[in-house]
Amino acid sequence: MKKAIQIAYNDWFEYKCECAAKAGFDCIAVNYTEVLGKTEDEWKKITENIARILDKTKLSCHQTHPHYYNLFISSEILEEDMEFNIRQSIISGSALGAKYHVIHPRTATSGAGYGSRTSLKDNLRWIGGLLDCAKKHGASIAVENLPIFPGSGRLFYFFSANVEDHMELVDAFQDPDLVACWDFGHANLSASDQAQTISMMGSRIKCTHVHNNFGYGDRHLPPDCGDIKWEEVMPALARTGYNGALTLETHSLFREKDFLLSFAKHNYAGLVYLEGLMK
Repeated sequence: MKKAIQIAYNDWFEYKCECAAKAGFDCIAVNYTEVLGKTEDEWKKITENIARILDKTKLSCHQTHPHYYNLFISSEILEEDMEFNIRQSIISGSALGAKYHVIHPRTATSGAGYGSRTSLKDNLRWIGGLLDCAKKHGASIAVENLPIFPGSGRLFYFFSANVEDHMELVDAFQDPDLVACWDFGHANLSASDQAQTISMMGSRIKCTHVHNNFGYGDRHLPPDCGDIKWEEVMPALARTGYNGALTLETHSLFREKDFLLSFAKHNYAGLVYLEGLMK
């Protein structure tokens, strides 16, 4: 099974790729969210540079994380710069060989428009355009499950935090190039029984975001730091027939070279352990 780690494209990208290769990873996910204010020509140069680094480190690109809207911006609002960045992320990642581009579904939050029905309608229109872009470049869109956050004295349900909404969104397209990315950390903030929700999602899941937390705060911690019941969750994923990559979405706030290599090795060991649970 492929083991990947997500790496943001910034000044540390090349060194982090070197660390990933030394740690044992065979592929990565490219996170484009720090690529801002670039022209189309500059995006092409970024793609060429990433391709050079991947060739140097003998890594492949399995999936990407394009730009995404602030989760509290209502789903009917579209911004020209954001739409340009998302599509350029998809074009760049596809050129690098990425099969999946992981998209955050959007949530209708304004006025009487709030709710899952309006969110679904807005997402069908918006993601449909992104899917056309991905298919044109030989790739697929994966919509991920978002978390439930406490706010203003109540729980805020982002669209797709509810497994029924997530399934309905994927199924509505009836397109093999529109699939689900399962985010284990987000599910730990949303589902009382994550193994059950994975079973419900079934074969819709084609890629993953692996990270952990303690049931509060989207901390993106390594697999062994948190309270996800991996011994229940990973066998449930295996029973769906999943054979895609295990892709880490863990965060390190440190910028020290020896630490980053150690961080990569520690995370790789975590994926080895999780893969073992699937067997």
